[in-house]
Amino acid sequence: MGVSSSLPDDDHQALLVGQAWRDDARGPVLAVVRHGQVFDISEHCTGMADLFDRDDVAALVSGVEGELLGTMFSPIQDRDGAGQGFTHHIGDSVTIATPSLGALVNDVDRSDRLPPWTFGIRQWQVYMTK
Repeated sequence: MGVSSSLPDDDHQALLVGQAWRDDARGPVLAVVRHGQVFDISEHCTGMADLFDRDDVAALVSGVEGELLGTMFSPIQDRDGAGQGFTHHIGDSVTIATPSLGALVNDVDRSDRLPPWTFGIRQWQVYMTK
C-alpha cells in the first residue's frame, strides 16, 4: 500500500490525527500525520478524548512539536519497467527504522531458503506483557 492509497487526496491541507502503536509505551499514542511523516504528540495530549475536549484542536494538531515515529512513505515507483510497480528482488535488504522503536531488517530471499519464522503473535503478546 502506497501513500496515494493511504491518505486522502487533500492530505497536504488536512489535519490527520489518530493513534499509533509504540512498543516502548506498551500501547497506542496520539499521533499526527504531516507530509507523510507520523509524529507522537502524546506529550501534549493523552488521547483523542483529551484532544477533542480542547478549544485549540486545529492549532495543536497543525503546530505542536512531536517525536518523529516514522514515515508512511513506501516505494511506489516502477522498478523494472513502466507500469510494473515496485517489488523487492532477491538480495535486497529492507530496513524500517525509527529512533524510538529501533529497526526491523529483513533480507529478501525465497521462502524455502529462509529459516522458519518462530516469533509470531503469541510470542509477541507474551513479550508485551513483560
